Amino acid sequence: MKIFSLFFLIIHRITIIMPLRNEIASLEELAKKKIHEILMLNRDQIKEKAYKWRMIFMEYLPGNLRTDLLCYGFSKYDSKLCMPSYPLNFWVPFSIALFDKRIKYVPPISINDLEKDLPLLLSFISYLWTYRPKIDKLFMNLVYVNKNCNRWNNCNNSIQLSMNILRKCFDEGLANNLVQLQLTYQCDDSILIAIGRHSKYLKMLDVSCSSAITINGIKGFIFKNLNTLQNDMLNGSEVQIYAFLKSIIENREILNTICFTLEEIRLQYNKTNNLGWILIISCIQSLRHLGWPGKWNIKKIIMTVWHEIIKPKTFNLQSITLVDWDIACEEIYMMTECLPNLRNLNTTLTRSYEPLNSRNHQLLIKFWNKLNSLTLYIENSIEYFELFCRNGYVQNLSELTIKSVSLDISVDLALLQSGCPNLIILDIVSILLYINLKPTGKFKYLKKVTTEAPSAETKSWFLFYGCPSLEEFQIYNEVDPEYWKNIFINPPSLICQQMKRLQIVFVLSNENTDFLIQPYVMNYSIITEFIRKCLVLNIFGSILNFNMSTQDIENIYSFIRMNNYSLTIY
Repeated sequence: MKIFSLFFLIIHRITIIMPLRNEIASLEELAKKKIHEILMLNRDQIKEKAYKWRMIFMEYLPGNLRTDLLCYGFSKYDSKLCMPSYPLNFWVPFSIALFDKRIKYVPPISINDLEKDLPLLLSFISYLWTYRPKIDKLFMNLVYVNKNCNRWNNCNNSIQLSMNILRKCFDEGLANNLVQLQLTYQCDDSILIAIGRHSKYLKMLDVSCSSAITINGIKGFIFKNLNTLQNDMLNGSEVQIYAFLKSIIENREILNTICFTLEEIRLQYNKTNNLGWILIISCIQSLRHLGWPGKWNIKKIIMTVWHEIIKPKTFNLQSITLVDWDIACEEIYMMTECLPNLRNLNTTLTRSYEPLNSRNHQLLIKFWNKLNSLTLYIENSIEYFELFCRNGYVQNLSELTIKSVSLDISVDLALLQSGCPNLIILDIVSILLYINLKPTGKFKYLKKVTTEAPSAETKSWFLFYGCPSLEEFQIYNEVDPEYWKNIFINPPSLICQQMKRLQIVFVLSNENTDFLIQPYVMNYSIITEFIRKCLVLNIFGSILNFNMSTQDIENIYSFIRMNNYSLTIY
């Protein structure tokens, strides 16, 4: 134990006292890695002799370093393996040695196995209760813990106990410092009320898919203790509700502090009326981003609240998600007036518009041209988006994401370039790009492209001609290894000089279990020479599906370590 104490003291001096230089930063990273390995190897021993281990860590490691160690595995695990979570059994067993009130944040929580993970979840929440860390971020995605699970009855007691302790944690101070909070699937009225009453700085709240939330929870989340008259008005007619809400907007004596700090919310609740969303949209004046609202027609609720309650004021909303874009031109006029700050829109685009005339055209131009970011969910056809491209409605977009459930949808690259010339980020993984006629213009500002199985002609256009500012290129379901072999041997100047992220994921063949890429098309020499030529590349993605020999892969890892490249490769 004395050796550990001396080691931790050295690390403390390295990270706190010595000046920040590249060499020292690398040494600090190495030290964190070694300590994390010790923690991982001694998880069981730490759990059995928690007190002794805690003494060492509390004496020699400051809170910020213990926070880094607690989350060290998550950052590496997440970036290297592209997994949505860091398994609980990787870090909860040793976290007791690191926990105290100076911990700033913890890894995201995700339940992957009910029997194994629920006891660990209970342990983690008990640490929150015992040590009261002043964390500002807490992410708990409990998607696998739902009442449709066959094992629900066996696990229900543990889930309820964990959530009851968590609610008490919020009541006793955990909510005070939170800035971001995710609690999906398991939030209920009592937890939501505790969050609303005690949060002082909360900006982002995600309690989506929590079916236990009711209108009573939303009322307690928004309002302080209401008197009998105020409750009667909220339970009265629409006229009474609108009159009451109009009278208390920005009233800090009635509204919880969260109504003045919360900027983003994701919530669904199961009720037959839309009062919950009316309360949220009218009372949380600080709201900037509105996530998926479930089956509610949020567009009509926004227009109702504006017209009946807050007009002539407007909303601060910058980002909204609409279940279905089915808006008449008169409604577009109203949306333009009440959402002057709207810049990001997530929606489906499946329906045609009223016949275009000069007035309708100007309304559409005014609404769509102010958007910076657009995420489209295409179901059957992309013709309406193509119409938007031809008519100049999306020419100001800087970020475009298109998602589709159909494998037969494709878009012409020339039309996309002419319709959205100012893109900086393009994500079209679920549809195909093709070149009918070669684009006459360029994406002058495009820095990041994510796409799926593009043709050689399309890839070459991005890499050699059409994107002079490109820095990140991610390709999924790639089927042409020979193309990339040639690129790696003779990379274009764009890749050598400015590419920061290059990821190619090769597809599996439907006929057999082997990758389409032929054995040993790539090898150690090709990859390492390519890395040498890339001056700023820091993410290369996976080389495991390059079908190289195991020895070649190990040699590449060794090459990166020996040359001290700051390169994520897995």
